[in-house]
Amino acid sequence: MVHFIQKHKTKIFFIVISLSINQVTLGTNQQTGSSTAVSSQVASVQYLTTTNNAVLFGAVMTAGFSFGPLPASAIWNSCFPVFGNVSMNGGTLTLARDMYWGNGSTLANGGIFTCANFSVIFPEQNTGFVIGTSASTFNGGNVTFNSPVTLNTTLNFGGICVLDGRGNVINCGSAGKIAVGAGASLLIKNAVLQGISGSAIFCQDNLGTVSLQNVTIVQDGNYTFTLGIMNILNDVEFTGSSVFAFRSTNSLNINSYSTLMFDVGNTFSYDTTNASLLNFSDSSATLFLNGATLYATGTGINLTDGTLNIDSNSFFVSTGTLGVTIGSCIFAEDLQVNMFNNSQLTVNQGLMNYKNVNAASFNMFNGNVLLSMGVNTTLNVFRNLNGLGSVVFGNNTTLGTSPGASLLMNSLQQGTISFTTLPTC
Repeated sequence: MVHFIQKHKTKIFFIVISLSINQVTLGTNQQTGSSTAVSSQVASVQYLTTTNNAVLFGAVMTAGFSFGPLPASAIWNSCFPVFGNVSMNGGTLTLARDMYWGNGSTLANGGIFTCANFSVIFPEQNTGFVIGTSASTFNGGNVTFNSPVTLNTTLNFGGICVLDGRGNVINCGSAGKIAVGAGASLLIKNAVLQGISGSAIFCQDNLGTVSLQNVTIVQDGNYTFTLGIMNILNDVEFTGSSVFAFRSTNSLNINSYSTLMFDVGNTFSYDTTNASLLNFSDSSATLFLNGATLYATGTGINLTDGTLNIDSNSFFVSTGTLGVTIGSCIFAEDLQVNMFNNSQLTVNQGLMNYKNVNAASFNMFNGNVLLSMGVNTTLNVFRNLNGLGSVVFGNNTTLGTSPGASLLMNSLQQGTISFTTLPTC
């Protein structure tokens, strides 16, 4: 046993000596470190214009590195974290293994990470991680943030990528953006995305995909998604007294056992060219209005196959003649509607069309639940609508019914109401 310990100590001693005697040099065709021994680079390494540059397996980059004039590039193969300041200046770093960043490191100046299915893993540090003002591109790999991060630039993602926040805040502020390249796919998970407004998270074409999984989006202004596909996985929440406008002509998909929630004061504006682009995978896929507004423009919105939860005082608003439609007159496409205790759904403007077939698909959980029809609004009942709560009709409202369909709940009339006959559903 003593002999083993002594031998082990001797091995450690030689590693320390190796760390102390290797020094960094500048130049072209720079092979930094060693493939067989540990070596410390005590000054920043500059990779110049030639492309035969590599950070070898045993290299410890204690002071960071930089790229010289383009087309500077290097291959990353170190098993140790990089420390210090990294200035890529638009150059390319190709990963041959996962790249770890040490505490105190900074990405001061961005470039292109050719990930080849490897990961870029940023450090745990109390002060958070700051990404500088020039854009970085990550192609075909994973990016992990182990501490809060502030973006002062655009992060571009190409190919199939994952951005894992590990529960941390990713603050986009006034300059930060997350961009998905043409035809690319990005999964953002386990993150609080803060400072979201304008087009802070976007696809560069209509074939790109943004998937959100266990993400909270904190808006500080109106945010518009104009191109591509958006997927909702697990729990995704929008907060802030602002508008999320979905304007893509591709789909917004809520997956099984997943919830897209809009919190108090938030507005979900469905502003696209097709009423049926909000897709629910099945009845376990949920849209949740918690004191929020669903706004549908002239194309209207069709809600089928999934679940709609209503809590607090929530609202429907629509323009045009199509409005918000619940169900499709096909049993298998019913939208399960749950209005929680003491909640209220107010149709502030436009139409609400009710087409659920199964009586059990509309639930008011107690007698204090209200469906309130605002002034100059219309409720069209194509199938029986019943519940434990009540419906309140404001002034100049319209109630339309199909043959054989009835409104089977307590009702209160606060002004003039018109009655119309609808076609059979």
